Amino acid sequence: MRLNKFITTTIFFALVAGIIGCGGSYVADIAGDKITIEEFEQVYAKNNGGIEAAAKTSIDDRQKFLDLYVKFRLKVKEAYALGYHNDVELRNELNDYRKNLAVSYMLEKEITKPALEQMYNRKLKQLRASHILVGVPSSNPEDTLMGFNEGKAIIDSLKLGYSFEQLALNNSKDPSVQNNKGDLYYFSSGQLVPEFEDAAYS
Repeated sequence: MRLNKFITTTIFFALVAGIIGCGGSYVADIAGDKITIEEFEQVYAKNNGGIEAAAKTSIDDRQKFLDLYVKFRLKVKEAYALGYHNDVELRNELNDYRKNLAVSYMLEKEITKPALEQMYNRKLKQLRASHILVGVPSSNPEDTLMGFNEGKAIIDSLKLGYSFEQLALNNSKDPSVQNNKGDLYYFSSGQLVPEFEDAAYS
């Protein structure tokens, strides 16, 4: 991208009291171009579902968003300094960057961070499970019903006292069943398919 050719100007980046609660009038100084607390809070609230929703977020959330916002403002400042603000292609690129600012922040906040926290918490606890994999040739209603009925029949057999290992050997479509008889042994997050892992940890 053309913006990658810009020479990065010196940034004096300072988190001040408006972010950490100790007073002050601005949150960042980009080569003399100050980002005020008021400006930052307005942009932050706009990208976080409004003032009330933004008020419930943490200092760490604000710091991460501020870093992204400073990078965006730097690109805009460089574009104007080099006279590229009259370039249609560059204006479109800056608009895309502005949109991606919100997208990347929300991706980090709503998806990436929660997923990492979930993985960490799950890795603190190992589980042991056994399963019988029922085959469903396709997603059409007939095949789905067939798979459901097969699974129900296996559960009914277990309730009647039949051996799990033998039922696994006779019915499971898992290629490893001949060796483990359905026993997956101990596992933690990231070792099995997400659907099975979610069910096991729920």
